[in-house]
Amino acid sequence: MKVTSSVMDLYFGYNMRVGDVQGAKDGIKKFQQIANTSNNPEQIERYANAAKKLQTEILPMLQSDVCNIGKQLGLPQSHIGSVISTFG
Repeated sequence: MKVTSSVMDLYFGYNMRVGDVQGAKDGIKKFQQIANTSNNPEQIERYANAAKKLQTEILPMLQSDVCNIGKQLGLPQSHIGSVISTFG
């Protein structure tokens, strides 16, 4: 089967963005945990602000990218947000 490079770019871009979304979610949890357990007021503020920025600015942008690319690939709504594989 021959697949055009633009479709492959979408495929890899989609999977990359799905990973970025998961990484952002993990970062939010980690930053919130640090902010909640730190004794240093500067550190509390810095990590709380980082978690808030990830949650309110970066994560929605990444999720939008995943949705848009998933639609371009013709994925059913139920599959958007999950890594796609050519092996199954």
